[in-house]
Amino acid sequence: MTSSPYAYTGHLEEPISRAPRSLAARCGEAVADVGLDRALVILFPVAAVLLSPGVSSQKIFAMMVAASVWFVALQNCYARPRLSTAALGTGFVTAVGTMAGLAAVSLLDFWLPGLGLGSRQLVLMATGVFLASAALEAWTQKGRSRRRLLFVGADDGIQESLVELSRNPQLPFEVIGVVDDVRPGGAGSVPAVGTIGDLGAILRTDQPDLVVLGPEARRADALSQVLDASPLNIRVMDVLHFNEHAFGKVPVHHISYEWFMSVLHLYQRPYSRFVKRTFDLLVASVALIVLAPILVAVALIVRASSSGPILFRQVRLGEGGKVFEMLKYRTMVDGAEKPGVAVWAKADDSRVTPAGQVLRRTRLDELPQFWNVIRGDMSIVGPRPERPEFLELLRETVPFWTRRHLVKPGITGWAQVRRGYTADTSGTAEKLAYDLYYLKYRSLLLDLAIIAWTARTVLSGSGAR
Repeated sequence: MTSSPYAYTGHLEEPISRAPRSLAARCGEAVADVGLDRALVILFPVAAVLLSPGVSSQKIFAMMVAASVWFVALQNCYARPRLSTAALGTGFVTAVGTMAGLAAVSLLDFWLPGLGLGSRQLVLMATGVFLASAALEAWTQKGRSRRRLLFVGADDGIQESLVELSRNPQLPFEVIGVVDDVRPGGAGSVPAVGTIGDLGAILRTDQPDLVVLGPEARRADALSQVLDASPLNIRVMDVLHFNEHAFGKVPVHHISYEWFMSVLHLYQRPYSRFVKRTFDLLVASVALIVLAPILVAVALIVRASSSGPILFRQVRLGEGGKVFEMLKYRTMVDGAEKPGVAVWAKADDSRVTPAGQVLRRTRLDELPQFWNVIRGDMSIVGPRPERPEFLELLRETVPFWTRRHLVKPGITGWAQVRRGYTADTSGTAEKLAYDLYYLKYRSLLLDLAIIAWTARTVLSGSGAR
């Protein structure tokens, strides 16, 4: 019995680039291989902050400890498949690594008083490490050649990936062609460069960095020829995992139940309930304390702007499909919906009050959900909870939609920052593709990245309804 191709949990390794590169780019990649460049750009801002008043053995010791911790944190983030730089962007991965290093250095400073680091020094070092590391990654990405892709198969899943690549030209990929037996014309604007029987010769001639297999391709024949060409350092993955790596989502119309084996796999690193719950309680408690004046001010604005209750209570679906009462500041006129009649939110909704428009645009209406987190109904990060009135419709029209209930819903989520609001089942299916990605790759680091992305979205005011 053959194993499912969707049970694979590997991730894309950095291929050897074969496109012509400048001398500076080649030197940069050679240094990057040993990590010296990253170590130096971390050491410089740390040393500038700690050694500027003068040099002492204590300061040198503190400098080496802090720089080493930040180096390990950033190296760990860049190497994690759960934090794909293609899907998240190098800036967000750098930010997460910098925050993780700052937390670790702060803890060491608490337990090792000999370090003698002040809060001002920690902030300055973290800022310097982030700016220097982000500049290095941008330079490295610019000098590195784009990964050359060869797709095996021209089925619907492959064609959707090609369309997605055409919509995102900034991604570091270059498609050299499609190999297919059934569709000799290729896929869309991408030409066919041969059949699967020609694959071995094509690999030796074109030397792609990555071979992407479609579900309908003759996978055994294709893999055999890729193995024969293994000295060329060619990597291979199926189209579903390419979507995860490149776009941060899982196309729901092209997976089967076997895909969920990768979520429940023996070697899948767990995000323990204890760590997740501790993180939720810590963030929610601090947020409620720090934002208390804003909470009171918003409540007074809602009360003064229109008649009706300050808080809006709405039944939503939580973990395991259990219902709970989600809290929000009321942004619509009182009685905007008839009892038992659910309506999707839409742009320029006439039911929204003038004050409610401001609250929605700034996301201040969501603040009471921190109390839902304290109660255990929600997490800080997770799929957004849906209304039970839409359950049957979504279950019938969106494959695997109820599987998002494997985790607690969140105030923010990967689908929320990547797709925003939806007002129909097709949009909900696209959001589910991002929710499934989070389901598989959820971790504390990914949660931190989503929070950073959410902060950018809130500050820009984009996607609000």
